[in-house]
Amino acid sequence: MSEQESGGVSFVDSTNITRKGLAYTKIYLVLLFGGLPVLAHFDLLQIKPMGLNEIGDFLAGAFGPLALIWVVLGFFQQGEELRNSVKALKLQARELNNSVVQQKELVEVSREAIQFEREVRLTETRRQTLESLPDLLISFGSGGRQGGGKHKYMLRVRNTRATVSNFTFKVRHQGSEVISVQSDYFESGQELSNRSKDYVEAYTGEISACGNFNLSNGEAKSVEYKFEQDPMTDWPKFKAVPLDASK
Repeated sequence: MSEQESGGVSFVDSTNITRKGLAYTKIYLVLLFGGLPVLAHFDLLQIKPMGLNEIGDFLAGAFGPLALIWVVLGFFQQGEELRNSVKALKLQARELNNSVVQQKELVEVSREAIQFEREVRLTETRRQTLESLPDLLISFGSGGRQGGGKHKYMLRVRNTRATVSNFTFKVRHQGSEVISVQSDYFESGQELSNRSKDYVEAYTGEISACGNFNLSNGEAKSVEYKFEQDPMTDWPKFKAVPLDASK
């Protein structure tokens, strides 16, 4: 009985049973009709005229075994077809499961692609936002000294990136404004500077600064700094440290 495999599932070829049935039928008919003359020749069988009833009985008896063979073969064929149906259902279930797995993988790939695209857009948005902001180089410290340890303070602010409008930058010492610069349009590469008019005592304690401006799209922004004194110089000199460049 030949078998065929599909997706790891073996299927029985039921046509093989039909071929066997035809072979058995031929053999039986040859033995039946070939054996009758032989038996009659050796006087083992007497052939004489028969009535219709006798002919019917003879045919029923002669072909009864053949009919029984076909009944048995039909039973086996139905069993093989049933087994093939079960195996086909198993194969369909396996293919369906594989399809579900593939769909899950496609969904995961799509999710990763969407996440990657979202990250790319977010990175691009951050880049554009950063490019729209000014990059401020700030210098603040003593610009002159007189007896008694008093100083005039100098503030320089240079823009190395995007042009902004309505720019103001104010330095505060212990909460009070001490010096500032401003410009209606603060262009890239431009520098603003200012120097205090009077000599004052050296600044100690908290020193901070705040810059306010409008972007090219009109959006208002502000940046906050704190100042740390450079201990390597005799004159007061401070380093600006940004607190929140995206406020």
